[in-house]
Amino acid sequence: NNFPGNYLVEEDEVAVYSGYVTDAVSEYETDIGLVRDPYEQNPPLMITPGQLSPPLIFPASTPEWPTALPTSDGSLEQQLRTRGIYVDYMSDDLRSKISCLELGGDDCEVPNVTTTLEIIPFYDVQLTWLARWNEAPVNNPVDVSNETIVTNNVHSRGVAKLTGLQTSTVSAAVHKGNLGLTGTDPIEPSYDEKTQLLYVETFDGAEPRPLTDIVITGTISSSVPGVKASDIEISATEAECDRTNTGFKCTLVVGFKNPRLTISNYNKGIKLLLGCSDVLKIHGADNGANAWTRFNLPIVITPSADIVIRENNC
Repeated sequence: NNFPGNYLVEEDEVAVYSGYVTDAVSEYETDIGLVRDPYEQNPPLMITPGQLSPPLIFPASTPEWPTALPTSDGSLEQQLRTRGIYVDYMSDDLRSKISCLELGGDDCEVPNVTTTLEIIPFYDVQLTWLARWNEAPVNNPVDVSNETIVTNNVHSRGVAKLTGLQTSTVSAAVHKGNLGLTGTDPIEPSYDEKTQLLYVETFDGAEPRPLTDIVITGTISSSVPGVKASDIEISATEAECDRTNTGFKCTLVVGFKNPRLTISNYNKGIKLLLGCSDVLKIHGADNGANAWTRFNLPIVITPSADIVIRENNC
């Protein structure tokens, strides 16, 4: 669930959100006892605010109720936030006790427990500095910070900066499992992602930088032990690019001549590392302390421009 940074400041807002969490977990608990084979692969789904009756609408969660830049106090930046409900693994024994309580059983083997909410291992978690933040159109009229995760949360994510005049759709995306709480690379090919939208309307600034319809996307992965693809940073010329949880997305700007994408932040001591791609042509690279690889971007729509970090050569 996404909100502007000033939401959940007032007590009544906290009460509304807390009520949603309680209702969502309560709905979840009634579904736990249903036959599921196997439970690990087919757990219940968490009810969303819009599925409540009546639906609950958080600020900026619909196009009709966007947040604004500049803010009411004139700031050209606004911290956005995202929160999620994390439910830990539940054994067969725990789920049977939950079902027993749900059915009003007298001997559920849970002394001093009166409600199922007391034994369901759920947590409301702050995901702002773990989620990947992207926006459409890319970087203009709003550019949302999306820096690599750093210890103690000294990195910036979710700060929306005014760059132009138009409406923008911002997304916060996290893995739906434990990877969403760690920000690390997946160990399996599949990546089960959850994306939630937030809407921003701008009231100042110049017209946005015109973009073409040419979009290049790809995954970023690493074949080098100890080098995390999730730490890789990107920059571009003659294109607007965003880092995503699994890779990157670039849109070429109008009037491009030599659009390029650079990846960096993958140095590993004395190892000679290089970004490699079967689709993107390398324009230049440096294997020093600040290792980087620069690619020429295609001038046609390209959906699978995947990049892999390799040692010594491609």
